[in-house]
Amino acid sequence: MGRPIWEAFKRLGRPSSMGVEKISTQEIIAYQTLYNVRFTRWELEALAMFDAIAIELSNKKAEG
Repeated sequence: MGRPIWEAFKRLGRPSSMGVEKISTQEIIAYQTLYNVRFTRWELEALAMFDAIAIELSNKKAEG
């Protein structure tokens, strides 16, 4: 409890040169394994929300 979910999201983020795609379940599983953490349902929902916002902003930026 109390893991910095924003830091996790930033680590899961993709380089801008790759285009923006949804963070995959495999990436989340790999993160949990690498850092020896287990996200709660609330944390997974927060990651999904951050990801959706990032994709929306990226799409708006690409539109000009």
